[in-house]
Amino acid sequence: PNHSEEGYRLIARLAHENDLKCALHEPLLSGFRMGVATGFDTLEHMPMDGIIPDRYIEKFVKQDMAMVPTLMAYGDVFIEDELLEMVEKRGEEFLVPEAVKQMKKELQKSLAQEKEDLSMDERKKLIFDRQYLKDMHKNQVANVQKLYRAGATIAPGTDLGGYYSGFFGRFTEELKRYVN
Repeated sequence: PNHSEEGYRLIARLAHENDLKCALHEPLLSGFRMGVATGFDTLEHMPMDGIIPDRYIEKFVKQDMAMVPTLMAYGDVFIEDELLEMVEKRGEEFLVPEAVKQMKKELQKSLAQEKEDLSMDERKKLIFDRQYLKDMHKNQVANVQKLYRAGATIAPGTDLGGYYSGFFGRFTEELKRYVN
């Protein structure tokens, strides 16, 4: 954890005192709980490491918070082969040549992970553990469903642009994932 509960409360309080909305960017259950407990307005990234307990969802809805699930941010591991093909064929329509080169390299590296038999220690050293992201995606989807059924505000957003599959302009793909 980068901050204590006291630090998060201070961030939210200062934002609200200045008529600002405050978003917490966190993909884990602990972050969801912290955001709800400390009064953030919006949470970005659907928790992936488990299913959100009902009591936190009830509090989330009661506090009129909003969730930006960003299913693409980690769920793009399922379509990296398609993204690589797009980079190779049409990358320069979207990006400068150096970015195309970097994205191609990183997508190839990620796809190669699937063919490797990595130990747990090796997986822990990865920036993005492809298999972990695939395994945890079902939790993200289940959490979106739970929030939706509880009447929570769900706002679309991709959080893309910094990750190697992070093409801007794929906003409709995020919406399709919510519908699915």
